[in-house]
Amino acid sequence: MKILILGAGKMGTFLTDVLCIQHEVALFDTDPKRLRFVFNTYRMTEYEEVRDFEPELVINCVTLKFTIEAFQTVLPYCLKTVFSRTLLR
Repeated sequence: MKILILGAGKMGTFLTDVLCIQHEVALFDTDPKRLRFVFNTYRMTEYEEVRDFEPELVINCVTLKFTIEAFQTVLPYCLKTVFSRTLLR
C-alpha cells in the first residue's frame, strides 16, 4: 500500500520507520531539514510530489493546531487518486 504521512515530527518519523518495512511510504514536511534523518522512504517537500506518488492512505501527524489546514492543503493533490480507486472497487 502507498502511504503518505504528513509531518516529520516524532510521530511522523516513528510511523514512517514502522510502516516502511511492509509498505511504500512517503513522508511530507514543508521544512526539508526535518527530513534529514529519515531513510527507506520518499521524502517530499512539494505538493506536486504528492500527486505523483498517488497515495492510497494519508496519515496526518502534524501539530494539532495545524491538522485541518494540513488536510485541506494536501487533499486536492491526492483526491483524484483516492476517488478513482474507490469508484473502481
